[in-house]
Amino acid sequence: MERAIKRGYMSLLPKYAYPFAVLALSIDPGEINVNIHPKKHEIRFYHSDDVFHFIAGAVSTTLRQADLIPEVVEREKDAVEALDSFTSPQEKKVPVSAQTSFQADMGADVPDEGRLDICSVPLYQVLDSYIIAQSEADDVIMIDQHAAAERANFERLIERYGRRIDKQTLLRPYVPELSPHQFYLIRENEEALRDMGFDIDRLGDDSYIIRAIPVVFHGMIGEDEITEVIVQLVEESGKREERIKVLFSTAACKASIKAGEKLSYDSMRAIVTGLRNAKLPFTCPHGRPTMIRLTKKEIEKRFKRR
Repeated sequence: MERAIKRGYMSLLPKYAYPFAVLALSIDPGEINVNIHPKKHEIRFYHSDDVFHFIAGAVSTTLRQADLIPEVVEREKDAVEALDSFTSPQEKKVPVSAQTSFQADMGADVPDEGRLDICSVPLYQVLDSYIIAQSEADDVIMIDQHAAAERANFERLIERYGRRIDKQTLLRPYVPELSPHQFYLIRENEEALRDMGFDIDRLGDDSYIIRAIPVVFHGMIGEDEITEVIVQLVEESGKREERIKVLFSTAACKASIKAGEKLSYDSMRAIVTGLRNAKLPFTCPHGRPTMIRLTKKEIEKRFKRR
C-alpha cells in the first residue's frame, strides 16, 4: 500500500521526498489472507495488483482535483489555515479510477473547473527566473519559469509520442570518450538503452558506437551531451514505464527555458498559457513546484490592512 501511495503521487513529489497519508480502505474480508504471520501482524491481498492500481488511482485522482499551489504564510497558525484550505471544509467525494498517475501524465483529461485561475495579463519577470502573475481571486502567483516550461514541454512530448519511443539516426555515428564508470553503466544497461531508443553497440574493449538517439532529443542535444544524458537516464530509470517518464522529463528539461534567461512578454505569456493548459500543472516532471501563491489576505496582513 505504501508503494501504491507513492505511485499515486508520482511527479508531484521531488526525488527522495515521501508523502504523509492516512488511508481508509474498505475491502471484502474474503479478499484478505490473514494466515501469513503467526501473530497476525501481517496480512496479504489475494488480488494485490488490483488493490495496488486502485489505491494509486485513488490518490492520483484526488491530487489532480486539488489546488496544490503552495502558499506563502507568516506564522504557524497561518500554515494550519493553508492546510485546512487544501483539505477543503466540504468533504466532497471524488470519483476514483484505476489509472496510475503515470497514466494521468500520459494524457487523461482534467475538467475545466480544475484549470488554473492565473490571468495572462499583467505579467512581470523578476530575477530573470520568475514570472509574477495575478489570479482571478486577486492573489499573487510567482512562477518558476524553467519548472513551468518543463511541465508544459513534458506533457507536449507525451501527447505527441505517447508510449512510443522512436529513433533519430545521427548524421554520423558518435564514439564517445568514456570514463571507466560511464563504460560500466552503459555495459550494464545496454538493453534498457536500446529500449529507450538508442542504437548502441560495443566498440572494442572500452567504448561504444552510437548510431541513433531517441527522437525526443532531436535538435536538443549535441554530441558532447549524449553521454551525459545516457548516464542520467540509466542512473534514474527502473521499469519500462518509469524509463519512458525519465526519458521524456529529461528531454523536456533540455528543451525548456532556463533560470537566468530574460524573457519577452510573449514568452512569459506562452509559459503561463502552457501551465494553464497542463493536466498536472503544480510541479515539474521531477516534482519541484512550478509556482507559489501569496494570497491577497496575506498581503493585506503584511501591510497592516487587516
